[in-house]
Amino acid sequence: MGKYYLTMMSDVKILECLGHGEKTIGELKKTLGINDAKFLNAAISRLARKGYVTVRKPWFRDFRVKSTGRTYAPPNTRVIAVMNLKGGVGKTTTAVNLSAKIAEAGKKTLLVDMDPQASASFHYEISSTVGTYKVLTAEANISEAITATCNKGLDILPANLDLAGAEAEFPGYSGMSKLRKSLTEVADEYEYIIIDCPPSLSMLSINALCAAESVIVPLECDQYALESLRNLEKVIDEVRKFNPILHIGGILINKFRPQEDRAAEIEQKIRQNYKDNTYNIIIPYDDATAKTCQTNVPMNMEAIEAPMVKAYGKLAKEVINNG
Repeated sequence: MGKYYLTMMSDVKILECLGHGEKTIGELKKTLGINDAKFLNAAISRLARKGYVTVRKPWFRDFRVKSTGRTYAPPNTRVIAVMNLKGGVGKTTTAVNLSAKIAEAGKKTLLVDMDPQASASFHYEISSTVGTYKVLTAEANISEAITATCNKGLDILPANLDLAGAEAEFPGYSGMSKLRKSLTEVADEYEYIIIDCPPSLSMLSINALCAAESVIVPLECDQYALESLRNLEKVIDEVRKFNPILHIGGILINKFRPQEDRAAEIEQKIRQNYKDNTYNIIIPYDDATAKTCQTNVPMNMEAIEAPMVKAYGKLAKEVINNG
């Protein structure tokens, strides 16, 4: 499942359409049924950059595209959304520290901040005006907006408060694939793309689900855990109409306090109801959470020996090994 499917679908369709011949951009648009000229031009540029096609422009014709005959190898990129429609469950802490640990394991990783609160960006003290909002509204190219972090091998597509106004920019179904289209431009540069989602059902969270292949669901063991999970499952089922490979990659028991009433009981219920979908590792609650928020750096750099940090390292191994 690890191939980033939209890039694979769009690029393969273009190459199949070309066959061993040559077509103009206009002919490709008509044959493929693609009205988004920017998306098609970007896909062709990507294929040309990788040596799959050549592009020429005769003085009397439109751009002409020809396959070079090279065997297509789609990017082996895993795109994972970290989501729970309930707030306060450690969603951003999970996205930030999981992505840092995956990068630490030698996997080139991109963290995408899709939350208007920009908490993931705040962790890295990044306040760029060119971020997710301008990428989604086509005011900036995604490559321009991506920023390196202090973690080796980890980049971030940052967010700022402008993202809160993005809902009005996404009309109807066409707005659901904004993020997906942008990520195809950089998919072949990363092994993992981790999306930090807003804690609500919005066009931003739908964009994240349309772009992802799987969802990690952080859950606290409280009385609302199973209800929030069932609500998210309903949303995922609806989004599958537009993204058929979307699935729950894993349920993460997070901020676990075994001494609290019914915590162990609720953990067992989660594991019974979602036997094959619950991660073995449990993220314990400890003081590293507060320290992370105060120092604005991932815990793997600030509190190396904290139980929470070690747990995220084990989670990263589970995510990588589960494929």
